[in-house]
Amino acid sequence: MAEFNDQQDELAKMGIGIVALSVDAEKYARKSVDKHGLTFPVVYGLDGPSESSKIGAFIDEKKGFFHATNFILRKGAVNHATYSTGPLGRLQAEHVKTLVNYYQGQEKADSTG
Repeated sequence: MAEFNDQQDELAKMGIGIVALSVDAEKYARKSVDKHGLTFPVVYGLDGPSESSKIGAFIDEKKGFFHATNFILRKGAVNHATYSTGPLGRLQAEHVKTLVNYYQGQEKADSTG
């Protein structure tokens, strides 16, 4: 999350917004926000099992938290999703910028067709 926060201005210039979702109670979500200096919205207190079934996130049933789940939404639909149950394979801000640049290039090519 800190990486996305650090690149938030650059992402915003590309039309990319960031929102984080958490099953944590407000107290613990605020600790994460403060620890990483997050300035984008963090939605907290979600019901893990209910929300995980809605968004397709993997939830650790014993601990009750979502594993890293990232989406790139395009024109109101999920265009890319990344799910990671460990520290490897998580979506990074640079990946998002590369993918969005690609999509924007495709849209330009389609419109000039």
